[in-house]
Amino acid sequence: KVIAWVNVLETKAIDSIRQNPRRENIQQFAVNFPETERLSDVKIAVEARADNRQELLADVEDAYVISARSKPTKQKVDAYLRDFPKYDRLHDVTEAVAAKPEVMAQVQGVLEEAHLKQMEQNPTPLQAKEFLDQFPEPLKQDKFEKILDKKPAVKKEAVAKMKRAKMMREARELEDQ
Repeated sequence: KVIAWVNVLETKAIDSIRQNPRRENIQQFAVNFPETERLSDVKIAVEARADNRQELLADVEDAYVISARSKPTKQKVDAYLRDFPKYDRLHDVTEAVAAKPEVMAQVQGVLEEAHLKQMEQNPTPLQAKEFLDQFPEPLKQDKFEKILDKKPAVKKEAVAKMKRAKMMREARELEDQ
């Protein structure tokens, strides 16, 4: 009964956004329904509007981050990556998911791929550092290193950091035995 009532309220809130897509409505939706799986519906409602669409889409992207922080799931990560291909808040979504190791295990590959896509054209030392901070032992290490071939000094530092992370993990595993 409670779930059905929440669904009714959520649907009414989305209908309200369709009728009057304002920043306040989107922010309130994110606060009221942080565990929602229906942010794509909110995005569609905003995209249907010609006026202030870009500003409102930024608010919708914020709502995705709020939702991911509240209850990260594979579905939310997939929806974010699909609905916001520029990945402006990718770092925030990744941090939110990192709080739930069981979810991170499900989505690490697609998150790494998204981060690497951002790095492909012109990898910066900051991007490489942030990538390794989030993924100390990346699943897509070969692709990461290939992207960094464009910046040998950055690659050298990144490879050293990955080796240190691996050695630290192995040392912890030995201590645990």
